[in-house]
Amino acid sequence: MVRRLQAAGIVSVGRVGMTEFAFSGLGLNPHFGTPRNPHGRDAVRIPGGSSSGSAAAVARGLVPVSIGTDTGGSVRIPAAFNGIVGYKATYGRYPMDGAFPLAASLDSLGVLCRTVADAVIVDAAMRGQVASEVTRRAPNGIRIVVPTNVVFEDAEPAVLECFEATLGRLSDVGLAVERRSLPSLDAVLDLAVRRGALVAAEAYALHAERLGGPDAGEIDPRVANRMRGGAAISMVDFIAIRDTRARLIAQGRRELGANTLIAYPTVAHVAPLLKPLEADDALYVQTNARTLRNTMLGNFLGWCGVSLPCGVDGQGLPVGFLLSAMGGMDEELLGFALEVEDVVRCA
Repeated sequence: MVRRLQAAGIVSVGRVGMTEFAFSGLGLNPHFGTPRNPHGRDAVRIPGGSSSGSAAAVARGLVPVSIGTDTGGSVRIPAAFNGIVGYKATYGRYPMDGAFPLAASLDSLGVLCRTVADAVIVDAAMRGQVASEVTRRAPNGIRIVVPTNVVFEDAEPAVLECFEATLGRLSDVGLAVERRSLPSLDAVLDLAVRRGALVAAEAYALHAERLGGPDAGEIDPRVANRMRGGAAISMVDFIAIRDTRARLIAQGRRELGANTLIAYPTVAHVAPLLKPLEADDALYVQTNARTLRNTMLGNFLGWCGVSLPCGVDGQGLPVGFLLSAMGGMDEELLGFALEVEDVVRCA
């Protein structure tokens, strides 16, 4: 991937920090420090993760583009918290050679940048193309489905206000918005409760030897504990998760139909304060699960997605507007995002 980008003329400035082994949506790193979110008027806020340094570097204007991985939200979450654009591609859109895995069934690459146009350009380069196949796509004929289940639970009032205002602006320019329940979303969460999380099972399988070895104490304890949770997932459960996932992906396609995009808040809350999360393990676990909930649904169902900044709360903390599409609809998603980006940002 780096060779493709270099061939397109991108200059690599350096490496950025991230959550250890990419296994958290919060972005904390006790070994190298946690990148600071540049937004907010009070104490330091988290950057989101796992691609925390990527988002912070773009948000602070150090670079125009940074590449991240997204297994359950690791591009879109930090993009939302830092007020930038985060595009997660369909699984398999880019080669993953040289990218250290977290969960091979879910890992995908993504772009953190300032505009959708930047994402389109970098996407073409990452695919080895000299020009992008993405073209602007007018709202005509596109339907936006807003789920009425799961994704708005425990949402902060400011997030809801920004999201609803954005939907209103999109409706004003002629976009058809439909609100209804998507049973596949509930089914994803129910499966995780009954059988366990696919990401935890695959992460444990990858790191089991490391977790049981002499260097286990070197790992961020919170990351290590989350990985060890995958040990409780039996082979029977693992196979059931994989089989059920395939059925749910097909179910999701039937629920949505053609020419349909999905919209909801990238994260149901704005970036939390850093210090309480550093001090309280229980709060960390609770906040991490809440932060990852909305974005991980798309990964499990095979969706591609782009998070666009759509406003701020009273403390100046950004809110993300997540547009998603069925797997393989990346061109359609990016083309539509190009067309409506200015409307979404107009807060």
